[in-house]
Amino acid sequence: MNIIGTIDKPSKGDVYICGLRIKFSTADTLLASIRLNKLGFVFQTFNLIGSLTALENVELPMQLQGKLSREEIRNTARQLLQDVGLEQRMDHFPNQLSGGEQQRVTIARSIANKPKILLLDEPTGDLDTRSTDIVMKILIDLNMREKITMIMVTHDVGLKAFAHRVVKMADGKVNKIQVIPASARQEIIGNLNKRVEAIHSGVDAGELMIREGINTPLD
Repeated sequence: MNIIGTIDKPSKGDVYICGLRIKFSTADTLLASIRLNKLGFVFQTFNLIGSLTALENVELPMQLQGKLSREEIRNTARQLLQDVGLEQRMDHFPNQLSGGEQQRVTIARSIANKPKILLLDEPTGDLDTRSTDIVMKILIDLNMREKITMIMVTHDVGLKAFAHRVVKMADGKVNKIQVIPASARQEIIGNLNKRVEAIHSGVDAGELMIREGINTPLD
């Protein structure tokens, strides 16, 4: 993930990201530009800046990019937070937000500069089941609506059916590649949409189905 994200350089061979060739000798300034303009990052531990509000955290990458006016940055950040359901939490600092809310701020920040690729490192690892469902729906909607390519690393096998393709790694090597049938993916996305709708409707947790989509109520 670090190599794809240009944080680490390949010691040999070549990596191509968005048509750009990345190798060990690639200048750090070019790599920084790629991260700012082509890539988005969502981390397990959120990595929000504690001294900035949710709104200011989302504004930051746009300020660094320097393409928009201050008013355009503020309006875009507000819209992104509204899109992830945090219109009432924009002025809160990270330590005033739940884990699920912090991850939603992270997602809004990661797409602020309209990346071509979104890299997700265990994005649901620190979340409970309900927050996982809400975050996964946001990510699925972004993938389908905005056509953002997403690469996610996860140990949660319950999430693999959301993907188009699953690459299983073992001891640092590719162990297996699995293509998820479109019908299976649509079924699990349909179940996810129902669960999130139930969450927003205030349905009791006992009436929700478990993440894998098996028709067994939660204990």
